[in-house]
Amino acid sequence: MKNDDNKSKFQEWFNRGLKYLATEKYICANIYADEEAYTCELVGTNKIIKDEEGWNFDENKVYQRQNPYIICGCDHSKDDVLQYFKKLLTRQLKNKQIKDMLKDKVLTYGMIDGELHFMSEIDENCENGI
Repeated sequence: MKNDDNKSKFQEWFNRGLKYLATEKYICANIYADEEAYTCELVGTNKIIKDEEGWNFDENKVYQRQNPYIICGCDHSKDDVLQYFKKLLTRQLKNKQIKDMLKDKVLTYGMIDGELHFMSEIDENCENGI
């Protein structure tokens, strides 16, 4: 999908987003299928709830809703985009600085209209919205 230069741009974007959301316990990368591209914003909250429809965030802060990260063109399938995005996140989690910023946080990602995927363990209080 994208080359290494764009992967380093993602790292810079992601790093800035984590700094902006530093006070939030739960970080979610929302992926949108826009008309011309798949894009991403980061959402932070201190409360996540599971109900019959799935996991829900009570948005506290949003990073880059007006100027989201462009993942790739819309000529890819949602499954391919999710797989690629997971690889981008996995690569970030190998970076010590980013790993330290995510210590004691929960990182998730997913299509805005789909299932939420967890990159880290959730604690037992999440399900009750505590």
